[in-house]
This record gives sequence, C-alpha cells and structure tokens, in this order.
Amino acid sequence: PSLMDEATDTVLAHLWRRHRLFPPIDSATRLGRYVFVSTVRGERSFWVRNLRKQPRVTYYLGGRARQARAFVLMPGKRYRRPKSLPPLIAGITDFLAPYTRAGWAFAVLAPVAEPA
Repeated sequence: PSLMDEATDTVLAHLWRRHRLFPPIDSATRLGRYVFVSTVRGERSFWVRNLRKQPRVTYYLGGRARQARAFVLMPGKRYRRPKSLPPLIAGITDFLAPYTRAGWAFAVLAPVAEPA
C-alpha cells in the first residue's frame, strides 16, 4: 500500500469512529496539508451534517492528531469559497462545487495552527 492509501484509510477510520458513519464515506484524499472527503449520500450523511454544525475537527494521520477546520460543500448550500484557501485547493473546490447539484457532498479539511 502507498502512503496515500494509509493516509486515506486512517482518515476514513477516524471519521467513521468519530461520526458513526455507516455506510463508510466514499473517498478521502490528502493533498499536501489538506484532506478532501466526499460522499454520494450528500446531506443524508451524518458526517456532513456534523461537520457543518461543528467545523473544528481532529483527525489522525501517521499516528498524529491533526487539527483542521472543515469547509463543507453540500446540496442546497450556497457555495462560497473561503478566501484563505491556497490557489490550487481553491481551484479544486471550484471544480467540485457543481457536483453538489447531483447530490454529492464534499469537505475540505484545512489545517489550523496547533497551539504552542
């Protein structure tokens, strides 16, 4: 397995345990310090609703807890990209946003500064 597979499995396992996902989410992909999570279940997914209500999350990668703020794209929610996203990540979210009209939901986990 690749490092990406391990990272994806770790993120998926943590989100399942923390948010009681069933069935599991469809995919999670790490790009640098950002993690993209998606589901075809859209707003019916518990983790989507939970992240929308509480965007501050902790996830585990490589055995370390990581702090992040979730930016959720979901059906019925007006798309407004945070200005704090770097250009590449912003471009990916712009690309994903129209798919919410087909019922998909996405979350971008953006890293936050860890307390000293």
